[in-house]
Amino acid sequence: MTTPTRSITTLAVWTALIITLSLPAHAHNLWIIGDARGQGDVHVYFEHHVGPGDGEYNGPIVQRGRAWLRQPGSGAVSLAVKEITEGETRYLTGTTGPVSGGYGLDYTSLYGIYHGQLDFFHGRYIKAGHPDEMAGLAESEHVPVQIIPRWTEKGLVLRIKYFTTPR
Repeated sequence: MTTPTRSITTLAVWTALIITLSLPAHAHNLWIIGDARGQGDVHVYFEHHVGPGDGEYNGPIVQRGRAWLRQPGSGAVSLAVKEITEGETRYLTGTTGPVSGGYGLDYTSLYGIYHGQLDFFHGRYIKAGHPDEMAGLAESEHVPVQIIPRWTEKGLVLRIKYFTTPR
């Protein structure tokens, strides 16, 4: 036989779970795609999925964001990014021009106050053809929170760096 306390606790847990599942989600992700159409275009999507959406929240990402193109052995080049509308969809785009070999794209933005919190969004895109290119692009001074890839004999190792402290 179930005790009354256990039944009340079970009911409370199920009620909390149902309420949580019925609340709308407020998550957005910053997706960066390099050379999206083979013309040196960089696409930045601030959506729930990788691809253009309604662009409802793009404003602060465009106004406060910064983008850079990095190549191994050379300095970073700042990229201008603007909002594009195609039919019902909006996204951000910039142009790198022709890029040979591996490269990295960094994007960082202060979004602003959202649901009572100060939100920042950081993203990176790395295209590397071999481990030496990956090593030259793995870490960026532009992005304070990043996942740093490194190839080892055992495979790919990912290290998380939060500001200047590796974790």
